[in-house]
Amino acid sequence: MKNSALIETQPILIKGGLVLKNARARAEHLDILIKGGKINQLVSPGSISEVGCQVIDASHQLLMPGLINAHSHSHFSFGKGTNTDWTLELHQHATPGVNGGQTIEDLKLLAQLAAAEMISKGCTSCYDMVVQLPFPDVEGMRAIADGYTSVGLRARIAMTIADQTVWHGLSGLYEALPAEGKKLIDAISVAKAPEILRSCEAVLSSWSYSDERISLSLAPTIPLLCSEVLMRGAFDLSNQYKVGLHTHLAESKMQALSSIKKFGKSITQYLADIEYLVPQLTAAHAIWLDRQDMALLAEHEVKVAHNPGSNMRLGNGVAAVKEMINMGIVVGVGTDACTCSDQLNMFESMRQTALVSRVLSEKTESWLSAEDVFVMSTENGGLLMNHSHLGQIATDYAADIVFINLKNINYVPLNDALTQLVFNEEGGGVQSVMIAGEVVYKDKKFTKFDFDQLINEAHACNARRVQMLSGRKAEFQLYDKVVKSYLAESMRTSYPVNRYMVQS
Repeated sequence: MKNSALIETQPILIKGGLVLKNARARAEHLDILIKGGKINQLVSPGSISEVGCQVIDASHQLLMPGLINAHSHSHFSFGKGTNTDWTLELHQHATPGVNGGQTIEDLKLLAQLAAAEMISKGCTSCYDMVVQLPFPDVEGMRAIADGYTSVGLRARIAMTIADQTVWHGLSGLYEALPAEGKKLIDAISVAKAPEILRSCEAVLSSWSYSDERISLSLAPTIPLLCSEVLMRGAFDLSNQYKVGLHTHLAESKMQALSSIKKFGKSITQYLADIEYLVPQLTAAHAIWLDRQDMALLAEHEVKVAHNPGSNMRLGNGVAAVKEMINMGIVVGVGTDACTCSDQLNMFESMRQTALVSRVLSEKTESWLSAEDVFVMSTENGGLLMNHSHLGQIATDYAADIVFINLKNINYVPLNDALTQLVFNEEGGGVQSVMIAGEVVYKDKKFTKFDFDQLINEAHACNARRVQMLSGRKAEFQLYDKVVKSYLAESMRTSYPVNRYMVQS
């Protein structure tokens, strides 16, 4: 115990590394002194005495700020390989057969698995929009926090809430179901807004985790699935406890069309009318927006989490990210869940963000550069996390540092560190990861927990859940064709903007 305490308080000196401080800097050889989990000094090599320091040799390594996942869902961590050809709405329809019956122990394990994957791919922080059914409670949110803490990832846990099902939230979907299908949906118990809000307040009022590492947020999941009472209640709690808000905004054309039917206006305009557009709000996806919608987000300083892999995988279209940035909107980058983007790899999301911008126009000025997407995935991610000292290797910033092996083939030869991180790296070059001055991943091995044990627990838990949910999954699959038919019919309706590359 004495040695452990000594290491915690001992300054850390990282020597010999090639440092990329931020997207606007050139990589240069610097020594880094870390005290109390923060970067204390950045100096020329050999300027600081090693006496009294724990020394880390970073020779042949590129040091970069940790990537920040602006939108994820740890509760889907067991969902790899379950998505064959889902649209977003089919994904939501299938969820009870994939994700039901979670225990408190499951929630912790799911967070651990997600955290391990993200860290191994150079991610040091995530905004986790997590679902606990029927609603978030103290025990469940603490289990998720303990999961992240045990692995070492910095996380903002967004308590996802809704008081309507997707079948009632999308206009006409429930009515399209046959009688037996309606009985299946009617049997789903959905909590009421007052009960949900009381439980969320109980979590907020009893929270004891350090905001520096684990913080909370409120996430009315999709405005179409939330009553105005629930939305306003979450807004009030957000202000009372000074926590963030998170939601999915106009993720699919189907949501955009349903908003016109339900509210008589776009989802963004609806949120503006109920005074829900505020600086603490992060809007995930934000695909089916017109310029007026984007102007509202910019005016009210709403931030956006862009998820290119998920947007393409579910066929939701391409978000107008460059246009949003030009209008002054802070945009971060996320992976979304592994059920809709296959992996929690922020390097992959960065590359997709850059590439997808290039298929929309031949005008190079409308493309997102390596600098653009690196800023989005680091500094902007920190702003979405409500943490102004994340996303750079700079004095007084959190010591969240990723060590990249320069002997990895992606960097042979090394011509431009930033460009190669964005366009060449896929995660295989990640050698070690430090979060808040603690090395949580060293030479491709986790330091805080037994990874082999986690693997065994995950396989055993998944096998139990697959068996438990097999009947429920089969029940919902009976109505896949109905949902597909409903979507096909509805999607023939025109909308003022088109976010597909092929004009309809």
